[in-house]
Amino acid sequence: DQTIAEQFSYDKRLMAKELQKHGIQTILTKPEDLTVNTINKYLEIKKRGIL
Repeated sequence: DQTIAEQFSYDKRLMAKELQKHGIQTILTKPEDLTVNTINKYLEIKKRGIL
């Protein structure tokens, strides 16, 4: 189970990195931290002038 979980986590990070490489913004976060991390990502995007 541990090995599968680690592989799943690695795959998610790899997918996010690939999406970001193509200019697609991503947020990797735990469900309970989603609201805070979403707001932080929005502020980061706003600060960089992407929106």
